[in-house]
Amino acid sequence: MEKTTKVSSSVKDKVYNELKQRIITLQLAAEEPIKEQELATRFEVSRTPIREALTILNHEGLVEIIPQKGTFVARLDFMMIREIYQLREVLEGLAARIAAPRIDIRKLNKIGKMLNGSEGVDQIEKAGRGLHEFIIEVAGNRRLAEIVRILQNQIMRVHYLTARIPGRTEKSLQEHRKIIAALRKRKSGLAEIAVKKHIISSMESTLREIARGS
Repeated sequence: MEKTTKVSSSVKDKVYNELKQRIITLQLAAEEPIKEQELATRFEVSRTPIREALTILNHEGLVEIIPQKGTFVARLDFMMIREIYQLREVLEGLAARIAAPRIDIRKLNKIGKMLNGSEGVDQIEKAGRGLHEFIIEVAGNRRLAEIVRILQNQIMRVHYLTARIPGRTEKSLQEHRKIIAALRKRKSGLAEIAVKKHIISSMESTLREIARGS
């Protein structure tokens, strides 16, 4: 019985990780159906671990389970994106305000070097995420960090969308440099403003792109 449970859990994790990666990186399109039976056949298991994985993804906002219709990749629409950015503006702005006086300048400079030495969209995006994660960590607010963690997969999905917008990566790099400059001064207000301006700028670019494509 214990062995069966472990196998089921392992399959659930495998299905979850694979689907999450494909959804976040936009390999699976918004509103695309996800069929339990096809996954069960592919992984050679019952539907139970498949449903468990989909339940987690539903909780994280990456899929939608609609009774009598099935499971679909969550929409990536105007309202959803705006709500994610509005939450980020408040939460990450607050994190920057708390973190600024506590900043370890050596670690901050290390992140700055990573940003300045980054080449290509993937490296710049990774370095930028590292800065945001560093701010959350230094803030030390566990509840704030937990809320951001729950949103993280949805945030990552939007990041892959923004990476497609011409000029957005370069602009984001400049905004991250301004955040680092504000943090170096250890001024709470300046750091909060810099983070909020970056998130608002990213939101506006993304929403314009969504509107253009609709």
